[in-house]
Amino acid sequence: MARLFNLEYLYLDGNSFTGGFPSSVLNISKLEKLVLSSNMLDGPIPPNTSSLFNLTLLHLDTNNFTGAIPSSLGNMTKLEELVLSDNQLEDIIPEELGHLSNMNRLTLGGNRLSGSIPTTIFNLSSLGILDVSVNFLHMALPSNIGSTLPLLRVLSLHNNMFHGQIPASLGNASVLLALDFTSNNFTGHVPSSLGNLTYLYFLKLEQNNLEAKDSEGWEFIDALGKCMSLQYLLLSDNQLQGALPNSVGKLSNSSLQYLRLGKNNLSGMVPETIGNLVGLNELVLDI
Repeated sequence: MARLFNLEYLYLDGNSFTGGFPSSVLNISKLEKLVLSSNMLDGPIPPNTSSLFNLTLLHLDTNNFTGAIPSSLGNMTKLEELVLSDNQLEDIIPEELGHLSNMNRLTLGGNRLSGSIPTTIFNLSSLGILDVSVNFLHMALPSNIGSTLPLLRVLSLHNNMFHGQIPASLGNASVLLALDFTSNNFTGHVPSSLGNLTYLYFLKLEQNNLEAKDSEGWEFIDALGKCMSLQYLLLSDNQLQGALPNSVGKLSNSSLQYLRLGKNNLSGMVPETIGNLVGLNELVLDI
């Protein structure tokens, strides 16, 4: 393979290849796209992978790679997609990844990463997809995340140890489609600013410590009524209290398919306005 000097695209995904990262690939300097997903490759990701300086796409997901993410990957300045999910990678996320100014998709979920997301990554203004789910990350999100990541479409943080409040600035990420913060330690109110997200269709905030104790805490329900594309609103297992507001019936009447508010501390009557949600496939209000 090392003789394929003019090769630009190499797709070897979905096979049963074993062994370590194929070192012969590192000699193909013209390579722009390298996809080794869904094999049984193991061992560390070689630091000199960065010698593939023309790469725009590197997918190594769903293998058995171990060790740390090489900080040298931050030198691959043309990289637009880095997908390392579902391996056995550990240690911290290198701050050098925040130097990849063309990055559109950064997917690191399903590993054993710890620490926090480096501040540099929150300054990647071209980033559209950030997935660090199912790791051991712990931090509070920066308050200005929605302003520094204006092109964000998908933000998946589920099954970590994030804490603090959900930043109101996420309402500024105007093309946001999906937020999944399930199984973390977020506190405070669900920000009403999420109602500014015209294209939002998936909002999953289950298994946190989010609160709604009064009318102010429930304001987000009224605000989300402006999200006309919303299909999934999943808020089970939080600390939402009191009566469900009548404005629940304004939640994108025809598009909302899944509404979960179970395992909270709801009281009072179920609003008749829920009958307006004619597109519902699933309604969960259990204790």
